[in-house]
Amino acid sequence: MIQTNKYSLSKQKYFQIILQNYVRRRIWLLAIILFLLVIGTIRQDIGPILFVVFFLVFIIFYFLWYAYSKKNILFFKERYFEIDNDFITGYLDDGSMDKINLQNIVGFLKRKDFFLLWISKGHFIYMPFSCFKSESDLKEFERIIQEKV
Repeated sequence: MIQTNKYSLSKQKYFQIILQNYVRRRIWLLAIILFLLVIGTIRQDIGPILFVVFFLVFIIFYFLWYAYSKKNILFFKERYFEIDNDFITGYLDDGSMDKINLQNIVGFLKRKDFFLLWISKGHFIYMPFSCFKSESDLKEFERIIQEKV
């Protein structure tokens, strides 16, 4: 069994994660934005360029508002996890716990310094590498996740 150290997710890190996931899932949108910028530049028309600027500002402010919303307070509570071959059990600092069967994890993403475990399309578990007590715990966790997902 692997037990992590206590950690919490900051609002800034949450904002970065949800914005990056939005962009990654909508790569086609970046192509359209680039196309509009090229058209606006070639035709020397400010309309498409202004549209792109306003759209990007809107998206950024929307995700900032969402990330700092009081409705997401659960994401920012301090927690730790116990992981075995079948379950991930999360313990929050308020005494509540959540037990998730590894079969219910629909995907995982390994980034430079953290894992995202996807429970559903919009719900994930953030686990920074630094929360693991040792390098062997980190490698064992990655092996378990890769086997189950």
